Amino acid sequence: MSKIKSIILIFIILTATLYYFHALKKYKNNLSIEKSQIFMDTIVTIKLYGSDQKKLNNIADECFIYMRKLEKILSNYIPDSEISKINKFAGIKPVKVSRVTIDFLKKSIKLCKLTNCYLDISIGQLINLWGFPSGHPHLPPKSKILNALKFKGIDSIIIDEKNSTVFIRKKGILIDVGATAKGFIVDKGIEFLKSKGIKRGVINAGGDLRFIGFKNKNRYWIVGIKDPYSENPNKIIKKIKVGNWSVATSGDYERFFIYKGKRYCHIFNPYTGYPEDYFKSVTVEADTALVADGLATAIFAMGKDYKKFINRFKKVKHFKVY
Repeated sequence: MSKIKSIILIFIILTATLYYFHALKKYKNNLSIEKSQIFMDTIVTIKLYGSDQKKLNNIADECFIYMRKLEKILSNYIPDSEISKINKFAGIKPVKVSRVTIDFLKKSIKLCKLTNCYLDISIGQLINLWGFPSGHPHLPPKSKILNALKFKGIDSIIIDEKNSTVFIRKKGILIDVGATAKGFIVDKGIEFLKSKGIKRGVINAGGDLRFIGFKNKNRYWIVGIKDPYSENPNKIIKKIKVGNWSVATSGDYERFFIYKGKRYCHIFNPYTGYPEDYFKSVTVEADTALVADGLATAIFAMGKDYKKFINRFKKVKHFKVY
């Protein structure tokens, strides 16, 4: 074999070897795991990408444990949670709470103020009156709805950071964090995954999604928005490109009841005491799952009045509404 042919052959072998190892490395970095559990009254799915499947599995399991602990602290549907204890002693005394509860309530109240309290975490009595938390939703008498509206107001929620206490000043006001807790817990889950070195992944908690990184280099994640008018749960009305941020959807098609031909969903206008029916669904992109979920709920509750407030939300990073 001539010297030139030998050089060419060596070059081909080296090129093929380099390509093989490059492809192998790329393949390993694109390994993924996907796990799901049921909590927060929904299916929570974690999908992670990396080069070590065993490690990814362990991290996902640890993240589930961490998020479940947060749910036990923050859910007002768990009797011994810190939020439930705050409600129990409303108008009686301050309750000692953890730092995570204070952080969560501060962020939730800030979001309530941003939405002019169309997102209102203090309307727990109204929500309970309609029966959605108990699983027996019904149309209450107007007199009871008007009475329940007397027991609300985020200014009654007093946070004492120095003494780590929370106190509801007015007895009868109840905190309901159904519109913010799930997003906050997803955000904390993402923080946990990042602390473990995860560079790409997603947590999906019943339509509240938050992503880490991009799907592949600079390629966006693709999120399908369910067609709210279709009985087919897999029918997509729109696909959107999402980067390293969050998407959440609020709709009337999952939790509702029909009375005398009229649909009543679980998202209430805090000023009228009744569910809004202007939208079928609202999808919001935002920097965090807490903000995306909270704004989707607030805009849905605003109904046709949302146009009066939409400009104030535009300062939110990555804000888009569909």
